[in-house]
Amino acid sequence: IILSLLIVMVLGRTAPGAFLNVCDRSEPVKVFLEEALSKPCGRIYESDLLWVKRVAVGHSNISQFKVDDFSGLTNLEILNIRSNPYTSLPEGLMKDLNNLRTLVIIDTPLRNYPDDFLAHNPKIENLHVFRNKVRSISESVFLRFQKANGLKVIDFDLALQIAERERLGSIFPQGSGVELNFY
Repeated sequence: IILSLLIVMVLGRTAPGAFLNVCDRSEPVKVFLEEALSKPCGRIYESDLLWVKRVAVGHSNISQFKVDDFSGLTNLEILNIRSNPYTSLPEGLMKDLNNLRTLVIIDTPLRNYPDDFLAHNPKIENLHVFRNKVRSISESVFLRFQKANGLKVIDFDLALQIAERERLGSIFPQGSGVELNFY
């Protein structure tokens, strides 16, 4: 017990894992967390991240995310990563976001969703993913949509292939309780 307490005091965490020190995260993510928590990155511990409910790093010129940029943000409800020049998202990027309810990926050159897209986000309600370069959706993501329970609003890109839009329409038909839009 004493050793565990010492680890928490020194490292600011309760268990080993893939927690990326805030100072080592992508610069806009680091700056956002510093401002949100009113602390310099070197004084932000994993326990501090439990207070963060929203991360908005839109228009931040992020060309690539680090896989653990959002590690430790287990209570995050809103993630806005819109209007950045990234073309891909690493698998595992949203693995700690078990309480994520709203995801905003608009106006990016993103080409596809990672195979684990939304795999670790069982509470997702609002998915806004349009004005991107995504034209098709992997089978694993489609299967995840078929099992999704809490979705309320999904905004996809009108430039998705017709077959993809039709399949989404069959998964979320009008009157299903899920508002499906294409922009």
